[in-house]
Amino acid sequence: MEKTDNSTRTKRVDRGNRLTWVISLAVLAALILAAIFIPLGIARSRGEVMVSYGSVTVRRDLYVYWLSAYKCVYLSAAKRQDQTAADTPAFWNGVTESGRTRAEDVRDDADAWIRQIVFAASLFEEDDSVLSKKTLDSLEDVYRRLLQYELNTEKKFNRAAKEIGFTYATVRRALFYENEYYAYVTDIREDPDLFAEFRTLANSQVTIRAAAEKVDFVSLKTDERLYAKTN
Repeated sequence: MEKTDNSTRTKRVDRGNRLTWVISLAVLAALILAAIFIPLGIARSRGEVMVSYGSVTVRRDLYVYWLSAYKCVYLSAAKRQDQTAADTPAFWNGVTESGRTRAEDVRDDADAWIRQIVFAASLFEEDDSVLSKKTLDSLEDVYRRLLQYELNTEKKFNRAAKEIGFTYATVRRALFYENEYYAYVTDIREDPDLFAEFRTLANSQVTIRAAAEKVDFVSLKTDERLYAKTN
């Protein structure tokens, strides 16, 4: 009887060890798969690459944020000069002195602005430059104030931003690149000729991909609560 009990006990221990080993392998496999596929899932959620240059990659969410923010700023300025200005197809499809629609002109200006940010941020990082602690602390303050203004929480912010196509994390990334841009061009902007050369290079070196054309500028929503400025 004692031998039978020991044998049964041994078998139970062996089965327990095998079960523990199987569970360990399953957990390890899950962690490996998560490490591979979660970042890919995040990348997909941010969308297709619209612009890339050097170390800077702009996916759909970031491109949409900058495009929407530019559209909002343009509208605000237009309304101060023209009370009939409005975010309507009629306004955007109006023909300008260039012979093109207002949407085409403003979209080109927005893309040029995005090229400059990407170009400068990439060159800034290529030089192994980093933003100062003072700038980073200021950015954190901007991020906090952005949430406090009307929306109060990141969850509410993301709910509103989702209507356009980005998130609070997108804004943080956008402002980081914008500040790298400002840091790079601070001295350049003091010389009109040098700054003009910089803009020409940015326009020729940085390509807005064909995928960006799928973003309809005229119907792209804006929400002034969602944009933050540091400069």
